Amino acid sequence: MITYLSELAKQVLTPIFTIAVIGYLIRRYLDLSFKTEFEKFKTRINTEAKKDLYEFQTRYSALHQKRMEVIATVYSLLAKSRRLTKDLISPIQLGVPPLSEKVSTAFTSFNELSIFFDDNRIYFSEKTCNQCEPILQTMAHSLATFQTAHVQGMGNQDKYAPDQTGLWVKSWEEFDQHLPPLMKSLETEFRELMNA
Repeated sequence: MITYLSELAKQVLTPIFTIAVIGYLIRRYLDLSFKTEFEKFKTRINTEAKKDLYEFQTRYSALHQKRMEVIATVYSLLAKSRRLTKDLISPIQLGVPPLSEKVSTAFTSFNELSIFFDDNRIYFSEKTCNQCEPILQTMAHSLATFQTAHVQGMGNQDKYAPDQTGLWVKSWEEFDQHLPPLMKSLETEFRELMNA
């Protein structure tokens, strides 16, 4: 009976043990294979994500840098144009440089500002564009009003003369009253953009 039981155990347990060992080996192989493939997949995803993140950061950084350069240039051109326009239309004149030179530099500076702003307005929010427009309009109107006064009231001379039309004073008052609050508002907006 013992031989019968040992033979039965041999006949039953050997295949079960063999199947269990083979099952265990297959499972270990699949686990290792799955882990290896999963690690490869994870590494590939991480590499692609890092690459995409680097590209995004580089593109965003370059865009941010360009935007800061445009803001600095617009503000510099605006300050220069404001200074030259103020020097041209101010009621207190020292007589140097000659009037024709002041007119030429003020108009050239304003045109440079207008063109640069129009070419780069894509870098500004609608709010900032809406703040710049009144500044440009005020400056353009002040320059045009002064030019009208110069041609009509001063006889288009190359020197300042008494304003017979009242337009010179009007251009100065408009410039002096309207421009400072608009400039202050734009400066605040530019500072916020640079801190963002």
